[in-house]
Amino acid sequence: MVADSRAASARARARRKRKTSTRVRVQRGALGFLVLAVIGSALGLVFAGSPERIAAGVQIDGVNVGGMKPDAAQRLLERRARSLERVPVTFVAGDRRWRLAPQQLGVHADWHAAVELARRHGDGFGPLRGFRRIGVRVFGAQFAPPTQVYEAALGYELSRFGRAVYRPHRDPQLRLRGLVPVVISGTAGRKLDRPAAASIVVAALAGFSRQPVVLPIRREPTAVSAAQLAAAATGVRTALSGPVLMRWRGVHWTISPDGLRAMLALPDRGTTTLGIGGPGADRYFARLGRALDRPARNAGFAASPGGDVGIIPSRVGRRLDVAATSANLLAAALSQNQRTARIVVSTAKPGRTTREARAMGIRGLVGSYETIYGGDANRIHNVQLVSRLLDGHLIAPGATFSFNQATGARTAAKGFREAPVIINGELGTGLGGGVCQVSTTVFNSA
Repeated sequence: MVADSRAASARARARRKRKTSTRVRVQRGALGFLVLAVIGSALGLVFAGSPERIAAGVQIDGVNVGGMKPDAAQRLLERRARSLERVPVTFVAGDRRWRLAPQQLGVHADWHAAVELARRHGDGFGPLRGFRRIGVRVFGAQFAPPTQVYEAALGYELSRFGRAVYRPHRDPQLRLRGLVPVVISGTAGRKLDRPAAASIVVAALAGFSRQPVVLPIRREPTAVSAAQLAAAATGVRTALSGPVLMRWRGVHWTISPDGLRAMLALPDRGTTTLGIGGPGADRYFARLGRALDRPARNAGFAASPGGDVGIIPSRVGRRLDVAATSANLLAAALSQNQRTARIVVSTAKPGRTTREARAMGIRGLVGSYETIYGGDANRIHNVQLVSRLLDGHLIAPGATFSFNQATGARTAAKGFREAPVIINGELGTGLGGGVCQVSTTVFNSA
């Protein structure tokens, strides 16, 4: 029992000691905070200065106005600005120089607004103002005035600067010397950074410094690099290393390296790819198309002297596919081993097949009529022309035939000529004279 009592007493003493220690720490902390607050307030009051004066350390466009009253600072700034209205600033870009005065561009700085901004920067109540001014005194504060400028005059001068500064970039080029590809180096261009230059020009003319001002120039890179064209040159060397074999069905022929040279489209205008194109390729594929192309032919009908009608068979057309054949030719030329290009030909179906013609059941001549034509050369020409427009015209069962719809308008653009015509019983001349004889013949044959 005595031991338990002693232990409880010890624990009670320890608790009292901890409470006392915590209370002492809190009291010391509060006292320290109070001391710091008093010292800080004292410092703030010491550096607060007069609220009627601008904080020390403040500059407006490089002019120290710290400690001055706002009105005095504004007068000082306006006086300096008036003295520099006609004094030019030299602007530099590369080896070019221009001189401009604020008056030329109607530059006007609002010094009252700048002073007001400077005054507010160190403003505040008592110690708070002092703390703010301590920061301004240590680190400083710089202000520039809001500025107005005559935009048209500024735009004119910037355009003048820009034209003098501008140098277009010149892309590297890939050229052929015989069958050897050569990369010609390019050069980067330059141009005036107009938005940045506008801000710099206005700020310089509104300011008090008359030191030369460098205008911002932007580099204009080439669209492709010489290294990229060097890779394309490797492809050219492969393409011109030997002939290419062209194949269509069982027919073969070769294109020599010199022939390929005339058909290669080298990289141009910022591209790095090779192609088949240009006048040489156009001429080659035009000749090849004339040899291979064949128009589709509809099945037709032909009447024999005895009145029987036979069928002229239809024919599938074909046409050279230039794009696909060009792609095959380029792929073969760029290959070191598979240098054979397949000619691609597309087919065109006829509008009326032989089977469809047979299904119509046309076996014999239904009707005919014949007239003899003559007259001057223009009339004979018109009769033959309109007859060709009608020849082979098919009229389905139950359909209505219109001569005018079948032949269209008689115009000079279609080849019709002036020839004798009868109008209201009188002989004259008119475009398409002789057509009426053909229409009468067609009518009688029906």
